[in-house]
Amino acid sequence: MSVHDAIVGSFTDISTIIFFFHDFAPSNLFFSQVILIQGEPFVDLEWYLLVPKGFVEADIPRVGSSVGSRPSDIFTTNSGAPPASPIKGLWKSESRPGVSIAVISQAASTIKPTFTQLTDISQWGDLDEVAKTVLPKRSRVVGEKKIVLDRGVVDTGTVRGVVDLPPRNMYRYDFIASNGQRVNMAVGAARGNLYFLNVLGDEATWADKRARRILKGVADNFRILDKPIV
Repeated sequence: MSVHDAIVGSFTDISTIIFFFHDFAPSNLFFSQVILIQGEPFVDLEWYLLVPKGFVEADIPRVGSSVGSRPSDIFTTNSGAPPASPIKGLWKSESRPGVSIAVISQAASTIKPTFTQLTDISQWGDLDEVAKTVLPKRSRVVGEKKIVLDRGVVDTGTVRGVVDLPPRNMYRYDFIASNGQRVNMAVGAARGNLYFLNVLGDEATWADKRARRILKGVADNFRILDKPIV
């Protein structure tokens, strides 16, 4: 069982929600595929999202032998410190205790060992192929879609000069886990890591048209930063 699989199964009693947005210009993003939402930007070293009004950051729970820590504490110079939790961010809805959102980072090699570094989720295949690898066992997929992001150009600072960056693919899944938990998940890859955004809601929340749109928008707008901010 992967860390991500275990976390989805253990989040039934955690109340959280997150929304995410990236500063891509309209020409850089296929907006027809994305539900746009509003919120307060939250920028981590490697990913970025929007936190909507009414949601607050929460303490990260222990996962297995890992000790939970807040996103700002995941880098430490204490060599004797316990390993950081794979959960990198956690938020709670103040009005809907049955709703939660978590950002999870996990080395791709711990899920599917390969000889090359994973730099884009599409290297593992299309939506259906990746679902077999990253979704919890016995999950029932309700919906799925691919969001393709144009990353523009970058100056390499070398003789290569300015080069076009390849597009980044984000896969979004709406599924029901074997324990009955409804999850909207976005997953992408960079630097050999997988980045998951899990949005969990109770039945009442998913039945609410406005809340459902916002939850789906959270996953639609989750983004991975090209390089850590220093």
